[in-house]
Amino acid sequence: MGLQDHRQPFLSLNLVMLSSKAFEDLIFEHSENPMVLLSFDLSVLKTSVSLTKIRRKNENGVASTSFLDLVSDKDKKRINNYLIRVRSTGISGKTDFRSRNSEKQEWLSFNWQRIDYNAEQLLLGIGEYIKPLEQERLKIIENEEALRDSEIIGKMGSWWVNPKTMENHWSEGNYRIWGVDPAKKAPSVDWVLSKLLPEDSLKVYNSIKRVGITGKPTKLKFRMRLNENEPYRFFFTRVRPWYVNGELMEVKGVNFEVTDLVKYQNDLELKNKRLNKSNKALAEFVRMNSHDLRGPLSNILSMLEWDQIEGMDHKEFVKYVKKAATRLDKSLNKINQLLNVRDVY
Repeated sequence: MGLQDHRQPFLSLNLVMLSSKAFEDLIFEHSENPMVLLSFDLSVLKTSVSLTKIRRKNENGVASTSFLDLVSDKDKKRINNYLIRVRSTGISGKTDFRSRNSEKQEWLSFNWQRIDYNAEQLLLGIGEYIKPLEQERLKIIENEEALRDSEIIGKMGSWWVNPKTMENHWSEGNYRIWGVDPAKKAPSVDWVLSKLLPEDSLKVYNSIKRVGITGKPTKLKFRMRLNENEPYRFFFTRVRPWYVNGELMEVKGVNFEVTDLVKYQNDLELKNKRLNKSNKALAEFVRMNSHDLRGPLSNILSMLEWDQIEGMDHKEFVKYVKKAATRLDKSLNKINQLLNVRDVY
């Protein structure tokens, strides 16, 4: 279920009156509707009588203080995530769940609102017992929750655009990507395009129009940033037609943020360049070792052997040794320069 912005108290309840403990007790004791007041950590502070009957008790007969212990295991994760969103955003809304009751499982529908109470942030839930949801409706709810989880984990967001009017709406994940309050209407397509790199903006716009006309899906990449002080983020998106009763009504896109992947790829390419540079230096070192170093050394050794066997004029001997030593010195200096390569790791 999507969050709706109902910032006014439910049932026209004047929350100022909750400062009176007597009035608070009166509401919870006599309300025919299930009611619960939760602390910031989702512990139960107070429940109405109609909800007390399904609260779990331990072996000593003491009721559990965790609200999630009232919820069926099948719905627990979904409800926990939902309450955390209400708590963090302050946007009230409605959700349905099954009770965790060993005797008889019941369905409840709760309206939730975050309130400031005695300098604390609490959650007030006012609900009703309802008929079990149809399997089709339950599947839709569970699919919405699965989509929300996948969008958070995969840094994804979905959007739908009418290719004729350019009106659009978003999934919760897309609001997160673009830093927009999910309680507000999705910004216009023009606003979105203004955040893209100019060359990518035209590419995305043309893709929406083309898919709307041809019905053929496409893939593309784009770069965006929310303000000029931050680097561009990289996205991959799939754009495809969205049919209703066989008629192409909207164009749907799914954005995948790949900024981390692009950064990793760039770092890998830089390391490969450094590695190639090191490999070239190593190859040159091998060549010099076999030619530029061993050649002069071989000449010096040959002259020493020649001098021992046949004798040589001293000046001539010094001349040849100096020449070979100079070549050797230059080769060693060149090797030092080659090996002065930054380590790639």
